[in-house]
Amino acid sequence: MKANVFTKDEVNALRMLRQVWAGEKIVLIGATALGCFFDMRWHQTYDLDLSISVSLEYSSDLNRLVGWSRDSRIEQRWLAPGNVRIDIIPAASNLLDKGEVVWPQSGFRMSLVGLRLAFEHGVALRPAADFEILVAPVPVIAVLKVISYQEKAQERTRDLADIAYILEEFLSPDDQRRFSDQAFEFGLNYEETSAFFLGKEIGSIANKTELAKFRPPDKAWLSFH
Repeated sequence: MKANVFTKDEVNALRMLRQVWAGEKIVLIGATALGCFFDMRWHQTYDLDLSISVSLEYSSDLNRLVGWSRDSRIEQRWLAPGNVRIDIIPAASNLLDKGEVVWPQSGFRMSLVGLRLAFEHGVALRPAADFEILVAPVPVIAVLKVISYQEKAQERTRDLADIAYILEEFLSPDDQRRFSDQAFEFGLNYEETSAFFLGKEIGSIANKTELAKFRPPDKAWLSFH
């Protein structure tokens, strides 16, 4: 896993968040998280996507930081020094239990289904030697991107492109699972193995509510298990 995916200003912004919420879990999700596992130079992203185990009223903590401001149009977005854009999704336990967050200004309901996976399966990452955050592993990012795309398909075409990329690149070309007995037993072509084993990993960690998001409407559901 790569830790050198951040700019100097992004590292400083993450360090400040770590200091503000020293006792909370901070999980990197989205395209930057994918960049910790894949070569994402083709995918230009200009913000950091984070979920943090804080309440919806978390803004009072950030308002005290010098140089930080909230985007007046997008409630979860913050601008940090160095022109760093950060989307922060609150994920306190009560919000995860509800499965959604309702943003007070716009009234927009954002699904939190699947986000528990980021906290339960997040991998430790050190953007710098003096602090640590978590990064969601690839199967978790895939789950979140599928749910995000379903929520606002017209605006989330980039998520669809990322999903396609994950399906193809989840297994490296020389990953032994591509040539395993299981791949042979299922009659998988080389090109099908990456999506198959991604599905198996998702099926091993997702619950029924999360798996239901993968069910095509009015069609039989092929279980990942």
